[in-house]
Amino acid sequence: MPRRVCRWCVTAALLVAPPALAEEKPVTPETLAVLNAAAGNASCLIEANRIIKLSSQVQGTLSDVSVRRGDRVRKGQVVASLDSEVEAAQVESLRLKAGNEALIASKRAVKATLKDTLDRQQTLNKRGAASLQQMQKAEMDYVLANADVEQALLDQQLARIDLKRAEAALVRRNLRAPVDGVVTQVALDPGEFADPQQMAMEIAETAVLRVELYLPLEAFPLVKVGMAATIAPEAPIGGAYPATITSKDGQIDSASGLFQVQFELANPDGVVPGGIRCTARFEPAKN
Repeated sequence: MPRRVCRWCVTAALLVAPPALAEEKPVTPETLAVLNAAAGNASCLIEANRIIKLSSQVQGTLSDVSVRRGDRVRKGQVVASLDSEVEAAQVESLRLKAGNEALIASKRAVKATLKDTLDRQQTLNKRGAASLQQMQKAEMDYVLANADVEQALLDQQLARIDLKRAEAALVRRNLRAPVDGVVTQVALDPGEFADPQQMAMEIAETAVLRVELYLPLEAFPLVKVGMAATIAPEAPIGGAYPATITSKDGQIDSASGLFQVQFELANPDGVVPGGIRCTARFEPAKN
């Protein structure tokens, strides 16, 4: 007997089925021509990849600020320091304690002596020349000496852990540049109080730049992440720099009918500053 089909179920399934995704068109010379025509009239802006508001990891008084606005900095470079005399003294004290082998050597010497005593008492006991109580006392003394050695080794290990903790705390007294870039603002001077809630300085990452290009709706299906382009900064900077699309908006701005495409532009020497306008030209894919 044939199965009956639920017409309502089929209709509901069609209503809730997701629409087919629009296929991205292949990159052809015609596609590039359309994109470059759109890019020629588009707003294009070069920005720093990130603007980082740097603050101290811990509270304290600034003893030194080694950079000024406009200075170029490298990732990991110390740009400011908190007063750290107490922390430095603690590190030195723990370093001496962690490296001291005298107590361990002394405990090991006592252990060796008591081992000899135990061996002698065991031999004498076998010959009947020493009592069981004497041998048991020698055994107990040796066990305690061995525990003393283990405790001394543990104390040294703990001292080394304390040293690492103190060294980490000392390192946290320094403010380091998190990226290669340019100092765009210095908010605190030596002698002022710094804490994690207060910005000490602002650094713009310029080794990599972000290019923002606003294209019209017609270009949306033509743009793909990974496409290559040449970015030309406005005069007097000038020049032409290769860039790659890293993202595109997932929706169109209803008011303007535009969507944003972002490029990544390598700028290791800092030749191109952020905050300037540009033009973009899409390039064919390299085989």
